[in-house]
Amino acid sequence: MKKTFRYALIIMLVFQTISLGWRTGDVHAACSPEGDGSKECPFIVTDAAGLSDIRLNLSAHYRLGANIDLAGYDYDGAGPDVGGWMPIGAVSDTIGNAFTGTLDGNGYAIRNLTIDRPSMHYVGLFGWVGMPTGPLDETGLWNVRLIDVRISGQETVGSLTGNLLKGTIENSFATGSVAASGSNAGGLAGVTQGLILNSYAVVHASGQTRVGGLAGTNVGIVRNSFAAGSVRAVGDEAGGLTGYALSSSDIQDSYASSTVNGAPGLIGGLVGRGGGGSSASRSFWNTDTSGLTGSAGGTGLTAAEMKESGPFADWDPAIWGFRPGELYPYLRAFGMGMAIDPLPAATYSLHPGQDSLSVTGSLFHETLGEPLTVKYDIRNSANVSVISAVYGTISDGGGSLPINRKFSLSGLSDGDYTIAVTAEDTRNTAVGGTLAFKVDTTASQPPLIGFGTNGSEAWAQSASTSVTVGDSGGGIDAATLQYVWSTDPAAPYAGWSSFSNGQTLSKSGVDGDWYLHVRAKDGTGNPSNATSNRFRVNSSSAVLSGLTLSAGELDPSFSGNTFTYEARVGYGVSSVTVTPVAAHEQDTIEISVNGGALQTVASGIPSSQLALREGTNGIRVNVTALNGTQNMYSISVYRTSSSTGSGSSSSGPAAVPDKDKKPVVAMDSDGGVIVTVNADMIKKVARPEGDYAERVDLDQETLDKALDLLRQASKPRLTIAVDDFEREVRVPLPAEWLARTDKVVPKAVIDVRLNGSSVKLLIGALDLEGLATRLGSEANNLNINVTMERVEGLIGRELGQAASESGGQVIGTAVSCRIAVETAVGSRTSIRDLGGTDAVLAIAPGEIRLPDNWTAVRYDPVARTISFVPAVAATRTDGKREIAIRAPQEGIYALLATDRAAFVDLGGHWAKADVELLASKLIVRGVAERRFAPDAAVTRAEFAALLVRALGLPASSSGGGAGFSDVPTQAWYASAVEAAVHAGLANGTAQDRFAPNERITREQMAVMVAKALMLAGGQGGSANPGSADLSGFPDRDAISPWAQASVAQAAAAGLVSGMPDGTFAPSATATRAQAAVLLKRLLQRVQFID
Repeated sequence: MKKTFRYALIIMLVFQTISLGWRTGDVHAACSPEGDGSKECPFIVTDAAGLSDIRLNLSAHYRLGANIDLAGYDYDGAGPDVGGWMPIGAVSDTIGNAFTGTLDGNGYAIRNLTIDRPSMHYVGLFGWVGMPTGPLDETGLWNVRLIDVRISGQETVGSLTGNLLKGTIENSFATGSVAASGSNAGGLAGVTQGLILNSYAVVHASGQTRVGGLAGTNVGIVRNSFAAGSVRAVGDEAGGLTGYALSSSDIQDSYASSTVNGAPGLIGGLVGRGGGGSSASRSFWNTDTSGLTGSAGGTGLTAAEMKESGPFADWDPAIWGFRPGELYPYLRAFGMGMAIDPLPAATYSLHPGQDSLSVTGSLFHETLGEPLTVKYDIRNSANVSVISAVYGTISDGGGSLPINRKFSLSGLSDGDYTIAVTAEDTRNTAVGGTLAFKVDTTASQPPLIGFGTNGSEAWAQSASTSVTVGDSGGGIDAATLQYVWSTDPAAPYAGWSSFSNGQTLSKSGVDGDWYLHVRAKDGTGNPSNATSNRFRVNSSSAVLSGLTLSAGELDPSFSGNTFTYEARVGYGVSSVTVTPVAAHEQDTIEISVNGGALQTVASGIPSSQLALREGTNGIRVNVTALNGTQNMYSISVYRTSSSTGSGSSSSGPAAVPDKDKKPVVAMDSDGGVIVTVNADMIKKVARPEGDYAERVDLDQETLDKALDLLRQASKPRLTIAVDDFEREVRVPLPAEWLARTDKVVPKAVIDVRLNGSSVKLLIGALDLEGLATRLGSEANNLNINVTMERVEGLIGRELGQAASESGGQVIGTAVSCRIAVETAVGSRTSIRDLGGTDAVLAIAPGEIRLPDNWTAVRYDPVARTISFVPAVAATRTDGKREIAIRAPQEGIYALLATDRAAFVDLGGHWAKADVELLASKLIVRGVAERRFAPDAAVTRAEFAALLVRALGLPASSSGGGAGFSDVPTQAWYASAVEAAVHAGLANGTAQDRFAPNERITREQMAVMVAKALMLAGGQGGSANPGSADLSGFPDRDAISPWAQASVAQAAAAGLVSGMPDGTFAPSATATRAQAAVLLKRLLQRVQFID
């Protein structure tokens, strides 16, 4: 279609447009809205057709009045045309068609300029600008902003113009790509004989020869300008700013951070080839991004030096902006700058460690709150985009914004690539940088970097992992081992530190998601980079920085590390609110009163009203950190009774227990007997730590009444329920009464329940006479003290750390259970063994929802280790949930939420579910971080250790190895073997030989499991060898006589089964998968796990 010349009619009041450029003039008072083409009243251009129609009057003056998008625009001229935009001026290579007017971009942008004219010379938005004669400033392109150009031609190709014969390009920029199949390709101009002032290009420029980031050939003047794209020449004469600088070329106060590639010869970081007399004063190039140390002009600086202001001390600060240590110099007229750091490697083999690209740098915009769009574009040598991404951010107006992105290179073919990073604001300003790299899959494999712990999704107070670098064949260059922690999965450019191979690297003190980046080189210089999965760091110690009551005063005064307080209020105060202030903003705070439901309270916000009864009230303030650390603050609030008057709310000691009140003894709903002790009957005893413990002394009348009812009860269970709130509660039980109860009610169980926790003891399992002998006393003179204590403070934090290191997180509050024997004269001893599997400790999770993967553990505060203990979910007689833990010895017990194990070698394996279950219970472990080796054999020592661990048996502390000569006392399995032998689970293969390293056979494993079944009270088959039913196994005669009864018992209990062919294969060695499945069946059979 024939286009007619159009001017924009703007139906509005004309107002002055303020431009960042110097050349934008004031609107003449007599100008019409559309302009008349004079210098004072330029034509106003608002669309693509109007821009194209400039070619109809090449000497007029023009100004943009709107942004123009040329996407899809195609010039058709006198006939069909598919080459995209037709350059304005010099269509027929003659000077007579040159543009001699002016175009003022006026702060608007021209986007998506596309030209595909492979046989044309002088290609760009304008083909030819300026005439040999005439004033220099009468022709020019000012304040023009070209964004995302895609231009190709044969000769003399630029984004703004193919040839700037005379005139000025000022305050202008371009982004995108230009390509010449011949010579003279430049980011702004193919050839310039005029002036380029205060302008820049972030353009991928390519051609045969004479290729430059700003101009292919420069014959004129370049001032205060820069290029940050890429330059690629098939031949030579390639430079970061200009490919060829003729003798009259004058470059000053300019720089190039372009990547430069060309044939060996005349290529340079700033200028490729310089003619005699050309100059490049106070101008620089980036030796890191260009990869070049030479140039036909200018001075080379490293990327770090380019970010310092020192080399640019003579540059005009009114034109240039500097942010030392962050950015390369930027033009202040545009208010925006960027610096892209050099890539960590120039070549990527796509082997592990060289299969991803990390792009880092800094972006600055002077306007607070300005939305910025950052684009990443990876292109191959044919300038075809193969990977692209777009992200948004917001300028803070003060500091530089980090650029930090990581891209997978998987799937890229061998060859040369560039990655261009450009950022754009809403005011049509775009800045950027370009880097070059190569993919070469034939390169040798780089060093292998491995993490001992590859990230953790469990919050912890610190992140820690060992790092090993394996030899890829070229040896490891120890001097190149470096690491850095960052909050981004893309590796940063700076901040790296050296480390030793195998060293454990840690990060703590700063909360957030952290990644460990490691880099190394082999002896041939082949680099490798690796980034861990994320670690989640939360440094909180779960303490408060403030705690107040709406009535009453805390005694003592609040301190974050003091956890027990008292307060006193008058009778007229029927409720209070509690205002806690968390020291760490991510902590969760929950509050309850008198054992009621927990309410979550925001830091610094008062709780809802907490109702107070007369007498002592217990307020709990639970603080839980993301890392699992927990602390509880206890406030004992005493409200005076009505008989003492309303009183004041002054503080004072809590009241003495009411001696006239008696515990309530009654039958419970489940057929047992319950003794209920409320707060008014509890004696408070000062602890050495400065807080209080509570003691419940049951009088003889209460004990006798409980025994009378227990005789009549349908279940031999006596529950002593104590309504407490202090950190520690002790219940003394007279040994004389316990002995009498055991005689009258055989198999009687005492269940001491202290709010959220309880301990159940089979009275008959307590050797009262033996304990009396140890203390040199009569049994009738003993008290059995049952003490329950919440685990808080330092030990609580250390428990949380141990849990995190094992891949878990503490749920709720850990409990310490102690059973001690005390004589009338004060002699005391602990009962460390609580009666094997007859003792049960219960922890009530309360309002906390248990995750799918949970386990119960015992914590050793000396070794700071945790170990599995058997536990199942249950319901108390009062209907509340609890976790019943088989506690074979006193100690600290807790519930953990654990990660579901993910072993890469279990995909599709028949034992996958059972192995992962036991791994989440901390019973079985992998041979490596993500490998279980399910079909590997199990030794006798390994299975003994597994069985001891699965039953929650305490390991022997003697270290004697049960007297076997082949079990060294220092061996890792010595204590486990001794514990297994002591519990009757294992025997030696000879009198003094255990054969710990021999592979265990299936019949040996069946014998040990059958003994474990009997020990745990879950026997399910005959133990008489004469009656053993092995008829289901065709090879039963091959089962050793000493193993037949055990195999039959295990088979009857559903623990063992035959091989796929139905045989038992007694002499076959057991695998790790078979051992795990057998243990899982055993534990579920005896109700040690759900």
